[in-house]
Amino acid sequence: MTKLVVEMAQYGNVVFGKVHNTPESLRSNGSNNTTLATEGSYMVKSVDNPQLNDCTLYVGGRYRERDGKCFCYAYPSVEQATKMMGMYAQLIDAINKKLMKDTGYITPSSITMKVFGQ
Repeated sequence: MTKLVVEMAQYGNVVFGKVHNTPESLRSNGSNNTTLATEGSYMVKSVDNPQLNDCTLYVGGRYRERDGKCFCYAYPSVEQATKMMGMYAQLIDAINKKLMKDTGYITPSSITMKVFGQ
């Protein structure tokens, strides 16, 4: 079974990272904007390629050749960046738990978080 694998890091108020794997079952086909998980206004989606904005992390989508693209976003404060790192970790965990339930496989968490310069 494949799972969503994301590496994220924080340096001050900047969050950056890379999506290492997006399962085919999670990918947008281009004709839709696939929401994979939400918590309030925070979301993980699949559209075209990995990117990050204020409250949405986009994972691999229809452009597979862009899967290795790094993403970054500068939040207004260190506190907000730290909050977002935690929120994305929870959302990615929820996605992988649903994949586990749907397939019957057991898999460890698939997000790596690092904080630098604190």
